[in-house]
This record gives sequence, structure tokens and C-alpha cells, in this order.
Amino acid sequence: MKAQHAIDFNLSGMDVDLSAQLPKDVYARLRLFSVAANKKTGSSHPLDQERWMDFLIASDKATVVLDSHTLARWLVEIEGWESEQASRLAEEYEFGRELLQRRRAS
Repeated sequence: MKAQHAIDFNLSGMDVDLSAQLPKDVYARLRLFSVAANKKTGSSHPLDQERWMDFLIASDKATVVLDSHTLARWLVEIEGWESEQASRLAEEYEFGRELLQRRRAS
């Protein structure tokens, strides 16, 4: 069963266009994080961490279904992140979403 606002991603082509696939407010928070963050440290700086958490919360509120692989791919291919940092952020995303969903369910 799909979540209410499940999004199907087509990754067969060369492009990963999250701007067309995510709700505008969620995408805006993701872009703000990516543009403003130090790409060497990911979400470790307090301001970057705050923007990252804002994205996680917005994703959860909108019940967005975005798999971590797609997020990591977008960070690397579109935003120019190093793959190591993108993978770490994707893991944080997955953990954060699971935590928020579990809290909501309890």
C-alpha cells in the first residue's frame, strides 16, 4: 500500500528532477540546505543542521516518499556533492524519517 502522497520516481533516464517530483515547499527546503551547506561537512554545522532538519520535517509532514538512493543520486549528480557526503546525508534522511514516523505512530 502506497502512502497518501507517494511519489513514483523514474530513474531510467539521465535526469533526477526532484523539483518536479517533490512538493514545492519540501523541494525549496532541500535546495536551501544544499545551496547553503558546506559540502565538505554535510549537516554538521549548526545552521546546516537546522536547514537539514527543516527539510526532514517538511518531508515527513507532506508524507513524501523519497528513497535514500534517489536523494543521494540527486545530491551528487545535480547539486555536486561528493558521493561520501551524499551517502551520509541519505542515511541521515532515512534514519530521520523513520524516527519521525515512529514518533507519529506512538
